[in-house]
Amino acid sequence: MEDLTPQQLSILSWANIIVSGLSLIGEIFMIGTYAYVPTLKTFAMRLIISLIVSDLIYTISTLMSIWNNEYICIAQGFLGQLGVMSGVVWFSCISYISCLQFRRLVRDIDKKFKTMLWLSVGISTVSALV
Repeated sequence: MEDLTPQQLSILSWANIIVSGLSLIGEIFMIGTYAYVPTLKTFAMRLIISLIVSDLIYTISTLMSIWNNEYICIAQGFLGQLGVMSGVVWFSCISYISCLQFRRLVRDIDKKFKTMLWLSVGISTVSALV
């Protein structure tokens, strides 16, 4: 594969900014809808909102690529890793809890949610620091 020309790199950079901006708008809309519509405040939506917040963190890190600064680059790397790893953990939590609900093994799902919440926060923090 040959190297990209400066024009192609510029097109890729602008495409990244545009798509990340659209993602940011969608995530803010979903979080706002959850915050202002009382009927959406269910257990399942809390799990989905947690995943959306993880994606929001990653989107912010993607948009930080606009600036060329050493400190912003470090923050971008940290936020990017935190967003990706917490997204993986939240997706795993949602899958696990969905499987448990499907099998009807869990009666008090809210206690499991709190356990999974603290586990995911701990794993995300440790993985971002590594």
